[in-house]
Amino acid sequence: LNHGGRRRSSSDADYRATIRAGLPSAGGKNIARPLEVTIAFGDKPAYVGFSGDGVVLPRLEADGLGVESVNVDKIEITVRRVSDRALARKQIAKGDSFTEEDYYYVYDDEGGDDVGVVVFKGEIDTKGERNETRTTVFPLGAALKELKPGAYFVHLREASSSADEYRVAQAWRWVMFTDIAMTTYSSSEGVDVFVRSLSTG
Repeated sequence: LNHGGRRRSSSDADYRATIRAGLPSAGGKNIARPLEVTIAFGDKPAYVGFSGDGVVLPRLEADGLGVESVNVDKIEITVRRVSDRALARKQIAKGDSFTEEDYYYVYDDEGGDDVGVVVFKGEIDTKGERNETRTTVFPLGAALKELKPGAYFVHLREASSSADEYRVAQAWRWVMFTDIAMTTYSSSEGVDVFVRSLSTG
């Protein structure tokens, strides 16, 4: 195959390829002359997710959460605050994301929908170039009336007007809003605990 060029369109990139003369077919015959064909891959599936893979948001540097999207015009964001007592029954996981073609599911011990109190629910515009990843900063501190130290469960859901009602792109993540880092060391003599500030060390 001889790559013959590339054309940008509103529905992603189309490629023109030339099949050279002499290429044998399955039946044993050869192509008599070059043949140009167009190869189109179509749009990527809608996607929403978070930038990075951490769960700790330092208190003094809480500018916001990086939200990534592909082919999504609008995202619904729900933030739940989880109390310390409820958090004892949960596992703080890094979260997951699902395209519009995937089935959305969160294990009971990793999710916070059932124990958290909704402290914010709203939408942000994320329209960007077709099939390109766009990063939008969601100002968590500014969105909440009072950003208290603790654990937050953040759920993203595609809210575009063209989204499928049952299979929309979604994502979830735990966010620990704190300025404290704790390290423990155990030995035969007991346990040593070190508490430091994330901002000053």
